[in-house]
Formats: sequence, C-alpha cells, structure tokens
Amino acid sequence: MASFYVTLNLKVEIVLHIISTLTFINIEFKNRIKEGEILKNLFKIELKRALKSKSMLFALAIGSFITISYVIQFVIPASMGIDEVLQYNKSKMYCPPTIFVGWIGNAGYSMHNFLFYMLLPILATIPFADSFFLDRKNGYIKNVLIRAKKRDYYISKYLATFISGGLAIVIPLLISLIITAMFLPSYPPQAREGYLIGAAQMWGELFFIHPFIYILGYLIIDFIFSGFLATIALSISLVVEYRFMVIVAPFLIYLFLYSLLSSLGLNNYEPLYFLQPGYGTCDYRIILYETLFLGIITSTTFLISGVREDIY
Repeated sequence: MASFYVTLNLKVEIVLHIISTLTFINIEFKNRIKEGEILKNLFKIELKRALKSKSMLFALAIGSFITISYVIQFVIPASMGIDEVLQYNKSKMYCPPTIFVGWIGNAGYSMHNFLFYMLLPILATIPFADSFFLDRKNGYIKNVLIRAKKRDYYISKYLATFISGGLAIVIPLLISLIITAMFLPSYPPQAREGYLIGAAQMWGELFFIHPFIYILGYLIIDFIFSGFLATIALSISLVVEYRFMVIVAPFLIYLFLYSLLSSLGLNNYEPLYFLQPGYGTCDYRIILYETLFLGIITSTTFLISGVREDIY
C-alpha cells in the first residue's frame, strides 16, 4: 500500500510539473506575441513619421524638380521633333528616341542625370536619417522607452530610415519614367541606337528583350543602396553632436569615393555610375559586395553597438 501512494504522489508531481511547464510556455508565448505587436506598432509609428514628414516632402520636391526639369528640357523637345524627322527621313534604319533612351536614368550625358545621382546621398538622408539625433535631443526617445524595449525602437528606426531613404530616390525616378512614357514611344531598344549597355554588361540581354524588367531591377538596386546610405547617417548620429553632420556625412563619403576611384580609373566601382541604369555595369558582384558591406556596417553599428550605448 505504501508503494502505491508513493507511485501516486510521483505521478501527481509529474502531472503538476507538466502543467506548470505548459503554463510557463503559454505565458512566454503570449509575451512574445505581445512583444511582436509592440515592435509592429512602433514600426508603423516610425514609418508614418518618416513618410508624412516635411523633410520627406522636401526631398521628394528636390528630386522631382531635377527629374521633371530634365523632361521639360530634353524629352518634350525630342518628342516634338519625331514626326518632323520621320517625314523627311524614310530610312528603315532610323530609330526615333524612345522612353528607354530618353528617361533620366539613361541620360548619362545630361547635367540633370549627374546632379541627381551626385545628390543621391543627401536626398536619401533628408527624410528621416536625422530623426534619431532629434529624438535624443528633444527627449522623445525617453517617452518611447517607457512603453517599448530599446531594441524594438532601434529596429523600427532603422527600418523606417531605410525605407524612407529608398523611396526618396525611387519616386522621382518613377516620375521621370512615367512622364517620359507620355511623350516618347516604347519601341524595343535597338543596339544601333548607341546604348552603353551591351551583352557584356549586367543584364545586358534582358535590357533588349524586356527593358521594363531591366529598369525595375535597377530601381530595386537604387532603393536598397539608397536606403543603406540613409542608415549611414543614422549610425553616424550615434557619435556626432551636430545635426548638419548627420545629413552631410554620407554625401562626403560618397564624394570622397567618387574622387578617389575616378583618379584611380575605377569608375565601375563608383556608386555614382553603377546606380545608373544607363551606365551598364559589367560585374554584378561590385554592386552586391558594396551593398552588403553597407548593410553589414550600418546594421552592426546602429542595431548592436547603438543598443548597448547609454542614450540618456
């Protein structure tokens, strides 16, 4: 009889232990869900702050001004002359200017193209890259951390800055592409039109077969690279004391690389060139490695080192 009670007590203890463990797992699971909801809500707040900010509108206004002024100066006059040229030029070899040669992404010869891609780091950082610096200065971050974990705030800030930086570049380029499509035909590109893009360049065959997919691919590259450029400023804001330096630092790095690589004859390694769809980069690994390098450096600096830092 004694052994029966011992066995019974052992089984009861096992059952109670299992119930306790399941209860703990359930509580932990609910806490994880709650933490995930907090991160999700915090990200929505940060993204909303970024996209609806006056700085975002300012960056889009500058980028759109450059791309639209290019359309007015080059695309519209070119479209007005197509009918006249076709009337006198009966050669079957003649190719009228198309959207693929006419939009600003392929206009490496124009001042507007150079200006847009030279100012790209500043346009990417203006919308939200200085927000962490301002949050720390005005005490906003203290109010956030009362209700959320420091890690969640940093992740939300990083993602919102990345997205806003990418959109600040891609939206003006899309505006140029759409307006150019209103004035120029979309005939498939012909090799005799004098494109810098050839079979040896990255996605060269895709450009002549599916040019819109080619352009979409480059817009994605520009979005990702510009987003990481914006996060450079975010990372620098951990250590600098002046807001102006937060905005300008990525541009100074960009300009330094442009001067250095140009003097060494390494134009293919310059973001100023390989971010342009019309330039025709020969090696996709250049874009891949530089983009990964930016992503690793900025995420490590801000999300790991930044979280450990005392921000008060």
